[in-house]
Amino acid sequence: DGTVFDQGDDESHGTHVAGVIAATQGNGVGIAGVAPNARIMPLKFISGGVGYTSDAIAALNYAASKGATVVNASWGGGGYSRPLCDTISQIASQGVTFVGAAGNNAFNTDAHPTSPAACSEATTLTVASTGGADGMSSFSNYGPATVDLGAPGENIISTVPGGYGYKSGTSMAAPHVTGVAAIVRGMRPNATPAQVKDAIVRGAVPIPALAGRTVSGARLSLAGAVARVKGIPISAPSPAPSASSGATPPDADDADGQVRLSIRARAAGGHIVTRVSSNRTGRAAVSVYRARRRVGTFRVSLTPGTTTAAVPVGVARRMRKGGAFVIGATLARTTARTRVRVRPFALVNSRRMGAPRSSLRVSLSRASRLTITVLRGDAAVAHFHARGTRGVSKVRVPPRVSRRVRGRSGRYTMIVSAASTGTSVKGVRFLSRSY
Repeated sequence: DGTVFDQGDDESHGTHVAGVIAATQGNGVGIAGVAPNARIMPLKFISGGVGYTSDAIAALNYAASKGATVVNASWGGGGYSRPLCDTISQIASQGVTFVGAAGNNAFNTDAHPTSPAACSEATTLTVASTGGADGMSSFSNYGPATVDLGAPGENIISTVPGGYGYKSGTSMAAPHVTGVAAIVRGMRPNATPAQVKDAIVRGAVPIPALAGRTVSGARLSLAGAVARVKGIPISAPSPAPSASSGATPPDADDADGQVRLSIRARAAGGHIVTRVSSNRTGRAAVSVYRARRRVGTFRVSLTPGTTTAAVPVGVARRMRKGGAFVIGATLARTTARTRVRVRPFALVNSRRMGAPRSSLRVSLSRASRLTITVLRGDAAVAHFHARGTRGVSKVRVPPRVSRRVRGRSGRYTMIVSAASTGTSVKGVRFLSRSY
């Protein structure tokens, strides 16, 4: 109905988050927010703990259209959502930095994606929760490739309707990062979302509890982020050089002219996604190795910042037996490497993915929960879970997945992986009935 607050409706969660971000400082009352000069645009699409992804997308688009520069997403659930991730990428192109809570299931989100934390867009900041002694909260999700950093999220006091109250969760950790992002944008209004993220992540303080459990292995630091802001130009960036110049000048954080390159990777079943960060524009060669033997190579076009690219199906097919892999990216004689562990998986191709009443026949070495990812070309368009029994199981493709791809021609690949360690997917076959 457009009202900001309805008495009797549970709105303490959003009120608590807003207080962490922007409660007034220095008035001797209650708490002090991280960024008291920030303006809050409350957009509600969840009621009674339930909301729809379509409404989340509408809220994000509305925020961007009305000039929001930072979005705090202290919500989540379900699996990977391509439309939601596409929307996050779209609003980033409009200058909006997206901060999301990692979730409170103590899951490794590299293996168990949840939206919006599963979105691997280069400008997304996904936040885990830490406690008072700089330990990772027992409830916090984590992910060496999908969760960027930690922030305080235990026993946080903030505003609630009628007063003040304590709450814990990654929902409380995310607004700390959002407040810092607002300060960075206030200091450098021209900063891009990639620059805001870079200042926050690189300015964070390394702590042992987050080493190997987040991308940065570090906890949020306002002082560190502010120090990094000095590398962002005050004026608008100068135009890119013409193609005829033959030169790529260093960016504001590249005064020595050196190429800086880093790479991360995550595997959700057989869908392996890389995130390559560089301070240069160029075409990087990305190679996959197992036991020092090259499995395959593909190319990724880079721009300054972070570029997300899936390992092509042709290369992924050679990784289907699973195991530990090294992925290396090379640009202008500079190489960066990362490690990723892949569970065994099987693939099947189909041009009839959108057919109603379609199903898979899966052969397993033992019973296990299955993750099925649907690719169109090399891009993930849907995924779903099912339960498989030992031997041959028939797994129905959910109608929502069939409807999503119906009418969209192309070559589809389904990747089937088992969640249980030691379970192998011996084979998979696609079955469908005609329209």
